Amino acid sequence: MTELPDFVSIREVGPRDGLQNEEPIPTDAKVRLLDALSRTGVQRIEAVSFVHPKAIPQMADADEVWQRAAKAEGVRYSALVPNTRGAQRALAAGFTEIEVVVSASDTHNRRNVNRSTEESLDDIAELIDLLHGAGARAEVIVATSFGCPYEGDVDPQRVAGIVDRVVRDGADRVAFGDTTGMGTPRRVRELVTAVRDRNAHIPVLLHFHNTRGTALANLLTAMELGITEFDASVGGLGGCPYAPGASGNLATEEAVHMLHDMGIDTGIDLDALIEAAEAEAAAAVAEIDETERAALQTALGAGGTGRGAAGAMRGAAGQLKDLEKRQKSRATRAQRDALDRALVDLAGFYRDALTMALRAPVAPVHTDTAALAEAGAQKWDAEGALRRLEAVLECRAAIEANVKPRIAVEAMMLALWKG
Repeated sequence: MTELPDFVSIREVGPRDGLQNEEPIPTDAKVRLLDALSRTGVQRIEAVSFVHPKAIPQMADADEVWQRAAKAEGVRYSALVPNTRGAQRALAAGFTEIEVVVSASDTHNRRNVNRSTEESLDDIAELIDLLHGAGARAEVIVATSFGCPYEGDVDPQRVAGIVDRVVRDGADRVAFGDTTGMGTPRRVRELVTAVRDRNAHIPVLLHFHNTRGTALANLLTAMELGITEFDASVGGLGGCPYAPGASGNLATEEAVHMLHDMGIDTGIDLDALIEAAEAEAAAAVAEIDETERAALQTALGAGGTGRGAAGAMRGAAGQLKDLEKRQKSRATRAQRDALDRALVDLAGFYRDALTMALRAPVAPVHTDTAALAEAGAQKWDAEGALRRLEAVLECRAAIEANVKPRIAVEAMMLALWKG
């Protein structure tokens, strides 16, 4: 049996890689998440990225987040930059560990930074000189190392060739991103072997997505090959905005649980990590519905008829789609449960809204037969919708038992009045 390490170093990437693929959240919430993670015992955190706000609006407040964050002693914080301007901002903010990304796939690289892979490597060579001149360390992350959403499979020898180039240009360390979640134990073994055969001494970190449920298996395979540094994201937050279909990152709490159960230390307090994940989920739930609830109440109060309620209910469809998206992006049981409860609460709220509409008198605009028939049809539709919503609520136990909430969302969508 292959000997496994006694210690594994995890870099928490939720505050940057995680949040950049979620809906934008307030700066206060970002600072709270970063500070909570700093108290978990994690030794490395990817805090922010210095990118143009038009490219990644979720990181528009990077300077403020970093300025306000309570930097914990013993934690190494890093920032990601796409170009020289980003590197200058990171250095001005005080970062001494800076990451820059290049994609092994030329198509993905163009989608990401509008440059070919070779052009980016030329830029990175200059960036490394800039960072070293300022006393900072440079980590080159090779994205799409295990596959590309546009080009498909990526040859491990191509990735190894990129490593040859960046090592020659002075990179302090390299990382390999499973940007699309195409990684499998076989691909991990082939890639690590190809790189190690040509550059045995460069420090290596691996970044896995859990798109197809292989992240933990990939981590175990990498450990068997001697890799001891990995990225993970609290709650499995994140993905990649330039990789269609790439879902969340490897969840930090799931990785830590597995490693500790295997007797491998990480230095991380699992309970504190789960608390941070639950706090992040609670913040996400809190932002879901207050504005929409108020708008729906206003619409019902102003309309007072089935016709007015119909418009309000149709408007709620967008909120339900957003809730489904948020639900799918959460990977931990605690987060799924919190959002499941929010979904059930919303189902009850819309049921009550329909009940209010049905109790209101139907006031057709005209007295002709066609108008009366239309009003009657609206009330019939509302009664049918109410029955379907009641059926959804009867499934509460199944939902709370973690049956895919998508089923409940679809049932609720069917209950909305037809446009």
